[in-house]
Amino acid sequence: MQQILQAAEDQPPVEAAAVVVKTGPNEYYFGGGGMRVDFAPNTPGPQNVGLGVVEQGHFADGKWELTRWIAGDDDAQGEILVLHPDTIVRVRLYRFP
Repeated sequence: MQQILQAAEDQPPVEAAAVVVKTGPNEYYFGGGGMRVDFAPNTPGPQNVGLGVVEQGHFADGKWELTRWIAGDDDAQGEILVLHPDTIVRVRLYRFP
């Protein structure tokens, strides 16, 4: 099933954009917002991907500063990353059968 985001006629269009930076084998930074991100493996191994650790934060003097842990209802129990507008999150993924 494909969903297309569409604003009501009297609302501006829905805007979504993100920059993704891979910093390790299973670690990524996402900056931007307005979208949901699902993950799927593209290499041999376990067939499922989960969100292990999700941190919202920012960089200060070149170092990551955590402002909020994201879990539970905020990441659909580790299944979907919801990137809210104007946020930066660090995500560590894991795979499972």
